[in-house]
Amino acid sequence: MLIDGYIDFLCLLDYELPAALCHWCGTWKGDKICGGCKKSRYCSEKHQALHWRSGHKNDCLQIINSSEASSSVLPAVGKVPARTSWPEYQIAIDDEVDLDSDGCDENSSKSLVMQKHGKPDDTMQSWMDQFEADADNQCWAYFQERISRAPEQVLRYCRDPNVKPLWALSAGRPSNPDIPSCSYCKGPLCYEFQIMPQLLYYFGVRNEPDSLDWATIVVYTCKGSCDQSTSYKEEFAWVQLYPTSISRP
Repeated sequence: MLIDGYIDFLCLLDYELPAALCHWCGTWKGDKICGGCKKSRYCSEKHQALHWRSGHKNDCLQIINSSEASSSVLPAVGKVPARTSWPEYQIAIDDEVDLDSDGCDENSSKSLVMQKHGKPDDTMQSWMDQFEADADNQCWAYFQERISRAPEQVLRYCRDPNVKPLWALSAGRPSNPDIPSCSYCKGPLCYEFQIMPQLLYYFGVRNEPDSLDWATIVVYTCKGSCDQSTSYKEEFAWVQLYPTSISRP
């Protein structure tokens, strides 16, 4: 049985997706169609508005005014903007070795400091006292040590209901009332997998004020794995964000 694991990105794949996807993000199902040209498809009104402002307004008029949609126009309409689409990768699955309990371990965090700096002097002891008083710093140090075993990991999966997520911070975790019941069978949800911040690097997300960011995204699924004859089910995701006080690489 897989106790815990991580997934690495390995190489870029280049193939065409047969599904009709949103012309703006190229990710989600494009079940909404432009009312003008009847060609561009969108997953939401927000992406339709973004595509319109980014240049589809002119393309749409060209299609409407043309006697027939020529091949010189259609490819431009269907092309997903490069800055909004994410690259596709092949993924590899591996087991994490040398497991211990998930979470933030105070003794583990303290031992990491001792290993790096040796026996503390007065200055170091003062710094360590401040470090131990900050739960977020302790948790962040343990989080960094844990993922350093496999720095390329982008997803951690574990179906064991007794295993907890690997939180990056002490704050910003859900309490029991925050986690809803299964929307299909009304049973409890449990942790199944989490998305790691390393994924942002592979997506080429820049460190800008309004850029996409997270410490981790933890996904909870039905503990009983209920089957309601639904092909795709909506699960519950909890996004833990970084506070401004945490210094990240």
